[in-house]
Amino acid sequence: MLSSRVFIWQQFSRLTPAEVLEVIPLFHPLWEGVDPADLVFADERAAHGNFRAWAKGFYLYQCAANGVNDELRAALATRRLPTQADRDRALLGHVQTSLPANPLAPKRGTRNGRHPKMLPDGARAGLLDAVNTARDVMVVTWLSDTSMRIGALTGLHLVDLHLRDNAACGDCIPR
Repeated sequence: MLSSRVFIWQQFSRLTPAEVLEVIPLFHPLWEGVDPADLVFADERAAHGNFRAWAKGFYLYQCAANGVNDELRAALATRRLPTQADRDRALLGHVQTSLPANPLAPKRGTRNGRHPKMLPDGARAGLLDAVNTARDVMVVTWLSDTSMRIGALTGLHLVDLHLRDNAACGDCIPR
């Protein structure tokens, strides 16, 4: 695997009531003077330990209280009908009538989920001009000159490479 590529699955757990009391007042000065019992109550009723829900609630409050960005407030307040998958996921999914909608989520059907198979014309020259190291030049060259995919390239070991003609390994095909 290329050393510059690191893929790690991030898993975030919900905030505990003690963490809510510690983190939320640091999030914004608005929450500094609030009674801890009120913070815990608000978390139990609305945010459920989800920091994103706290942030969304804060920005909805800011938009409503100060009249800032009415379009954003309206977009964040929209709801959608639950799908069957939503109903199956939820504990009481059979009683759900609506769910919050994410206005920033990509629209369904706008992309078929696949990346283009080939680079557009002129992209290889632009990539070669942009790379800085010999390793990156090699990667761009091998991916564009061969039918190799990125997974095959990152899975190569030094013993897989035949860099000399007529090497002693016996696997080289004479030209």
